[in-house]
Amino acid sequence: MKALITVAAAVLLTACASSGVVQTDRDTYMVAMKNTGGVFGNIDKVKVDAYREAGEFCAKDGKVVETVSTTAEGAVPFVRMGGASVTFKCVKP
Repeated sequence: MKALITVAAAVLLTACASSGVVQTDRDTYMVAMKNTGGVFGNIDKVKVDAYREAGEFCAKDGKVVETVSTTAEGAVPFVRMGGASVTFKCVKP
């Protein structure tokens, strides 16, 4: 039982919810992720996960991510969840 609680806590602390890749312009895309771990979540991991999703999206066409902009906000208790977004283009390597 104690191991189950530990595993559940670890999943909660590292989880994030993704918007999926969204086209924002003719050749520009964005992926946004919310940190569902609250104030204990790791905002850097959320940003890495957003880049990973962007990379997988571009790789489908044999391209790589070119970053246009990024944002990252930590959680503020009872105000907002933390999150990160990556705006990017897919370019030939």
